[in-house]
Amino acid sequence: MNRHSSNCRMARLRRGFEQFLGPLLFLALLLVGCESPSPHKAQATPTRSSAPQAGSSSGTPAWRIAYLGTDGRMHTVRPDGTDDHAGLLLPMPGALRLQNLAIPGGGRLSPDGRYLVYDGVIAQSTVPDGSGTMQFTFGAGGYEFAWAPNGTHLAVNRDGEGSLRIVDTSGHITSIPRTPQNAPGELITNLLGWIDGAHLAVRVLQSSSVAVGSLDTASGALRVLASVPMQNLGTDKWLLSPDGREALLYNIPFRADPYTPIVDVIDTASGRVRSLPTIARTIGHGFSTLVWKPGAELAAASTGYVETSDLKGWLLDLSRDTVTHLVDGQYAEGWAPDNGPLVLGTGWEAIVGYGPFELSAVTFSASGAPNLVPLTASAMTFPFLGLMPAS
Repeated sequence: MNRHSSNCRMARLRRGFEQFLGPLLFLALLLVGCESPSPHKAQATPTRSSAPQAGSSSGTPAWRIAYLGTDGRMHTVRPDGTDDHAGLLLPMPGALRLQNLAIPGGGRLSPDGRYLVYDGVIAQSTVPDGSGTMQFTFGAGGYEFAWAPNGTHLAVNRDGEGSLRIVDTSGHITSIPRTPQNAPGELITNLLGWIDGAHLAVRVLQSSSVAVGSLDTASGALRVLASVPMQNLGTDKWLLSPDGREALLYNIPFRADPYTPIVDVIDTASGRVRSLPTIARTIGHGFSTLVWKPGAELAAASTGYVETSDLKGWLLDLSRDTVTHLVDGQYAEGWAPDNGPLVLGTGWEAIVGYGPFELSAVTFSASGAPNLVPLTASAMTFPFLGLMPAS
């Protein structure tokens, strides 16, 4: 099979897998409280930075970028492309297969870098021989994962199961029903991330709309934050901000169904909705990947695909509702905290054992100009595994 036909097959697999999982990317949000859902209307802009900024002047990066190398080990590399270190040994399958999906932008490493979710195990990232692992696979099917902010447990959603799971790093599992007792008419379909250490952002299916909600992991109670009618929606996608304060909703066409592009930002405390019509109109057909810059009203987005030769990159200013061209030919895959680098890659796959791909880091000058630094050309699926704090 030639490379072109293989790439097209992978593209069809990916898109088919996305339809199998439903609108999996992102994010429904929710907080503690008893407020009723807020109406869908524009609100004032939150006060957070919206411009790319130069990195730390200390000369020592706070994060290393992790990926799976062709040698079967987890590698970490500095944002300037130096000091590529091979560590944890990961299982390499004998054939391509669908892999459990994690939420893009969150990576698979825990926030503190101590644990890695990969192919049905939680592995201690600092144990090179892979002996510090724990199996937790619940069966075949697609998964969504989200690490809690403190890195001690993660939420797991497997397509088709009746419950979400909370798994801690010792192996203890807690189940939360998809149909909350306090909201029997609502169905939780997707896991979007953690609002805080006690609440999950989830996508909720209602009779004629979809919603973002806050799920209390202790009581299982659901609070719906905001709803969007299904009419002309196509397929809805969600992204939670790294601090859990906001959720971004966008949509993509579904077959030939009527479709009106939208991009909205929803406050997870109040449920207020802020529409971004310029971004929605400029992009038109949604994003192939989307990541949020920690601590800022800024996101990096990709449209199109490598296989169809139309992959483009963009910076989205969520406070000003503007779009700026970034670079083409690479997907936005992650953004480090502490004003760290944006991570780009030439692959964004749900297939284990696929690659190799290129990974690059983007830093920004004081004027906002991007600087693209190649990191590796030997990264396997996915390929970005997350961020490791620099020692």
